[in-house]
Amino acid sequence: MTVLPALAACRALLGVVFAVAALGKLRGRDRFAAFAATLTELPWLPARWHRTVAVAVVSVEIAVAVLLTAPPTVPAGFVLAAGTLAVFTTAVAHALRAGRALRCQCFGTDAGTMGTPQLVRNGVLLTVASCGAVLAVLPGGTAADQAATVSAAAAGALAGLVLTRWDDLVYLVRPAARH
Repeated sequence: MTVLPALAACRALLGVVFAVAALGKLRGRDRFAAFAATLTELPWLPARWHRTVAVAVVSVEIAVAVLLTAPPTVPAGFVLAAGTLAVFTTAVAHALRAGRALRCQCFGTDAGTMGTPQLVRNGVLLTVASCGAVLAVLPGGTAADQAATVSAAAAGALAGLVLTRWDDLVYLVRPAARH
């Protein structure tokens, strides 16, 4: 059995999610400023660090997307993605537990107040990153797997796009959450 299709799906999914996240925040000064402003709800983060952390987050998102494109750097890309997602998830959970109303600017637009759905999304992404990290160090496969690998990469990219619209999907399936 080969791991190439599953690895390709994980790479594509996370690559799309991290690229869309970075590009969404960099699409204009207003979008980046809105993202940086969400950091004010993290009481443990001093105000003087908000812009620096915002720049670092976008830089890491770009780095993950780039690292996942080249086979020699794929393991590092998955590890960086998993670490980043763990930090994001912990920060959101901590802020929510402290009663803070964080706005989700994850993909460059305001998707509303963060809560359980975003923690679930991050958990899914963290699982994909962890699985990808394991798959990246297993023996690969052969060129005969090319069609399956391309199909899996396409499916992963589509799943990544769907996950970038997670908040819209939650809105559609949770009528009680509509205003």
